[in-house]
Amino acid sequence: MVAVAFLMAENLNMLYADIMIAAIVLAVLFYLALLLQLDNYAAKIRLKGLPVSEISKMWRTFFRLALPFQLGGSDLHAAGHAD
Repeated sequence: MVAVAFLMAENLNMLYADIMIAAIVLAVLFYLALLLQLDNYAAKIRLKGLPVSEISKMWRTFFRLALPFQLGGSDLHAAGHAD
């Protein structure tokens, strides 16, 4: 995508920063629209959130599942099956 942004900047004689700002604005609008659609759909079918006691801690989940992938850990360790 970065290469396309450079090509756009060169072909349109615009600054690369202007292309990036436009891309960021569009990305934010896209994810905001996605969030609103999901929230409206959840309200439509009357989904309820989990109780606070059942929600896992974000950092504990991150360190258990995502961090081993970043550090090049084994598949079993990353899946949470290793001790």
